[in-house]
Amino acid sequence: MNALWDFSFKNFFAPKFIGLLYAIGLGLIGLFSLLFLGLGFRSGILAGLLSLILTPVFALLEIIFLRIFLESMIAVIRVAEESIKIAASVKETAENTKTVTQGNEGF
Repeated sequence: MNALWDFSFKNFFAPKFIGLLYAIGLGLIGLFSLLFLGLGFRSGILAGLLSLILTPVFALLEIIFLRIFLESMIAVIRVAEESIKIAASVKETAENTKTVTQGNEGF
């Protein structure tokens, strides 16, 4: 929860709660699918049957897009985390190289 109040954005918040976001998204997709089905049958038998056919298709597409979006978000965050590690490693290597170079000036 401390990452939520990190104004320097050094700690990432989303990876800790991505499962919760996915569950909320799935719940909303399910809720709206049931609502769409209910409205379809309320409009008439033909509209109800059409909504019975189309609702699962659209729900599946929504789930796929939700998953792709969340995975993309996590991928970007992981790239950022790894970039920070690489930058720290390069900086450490540069400092070690500078120290070794300065130590060999007498030879």
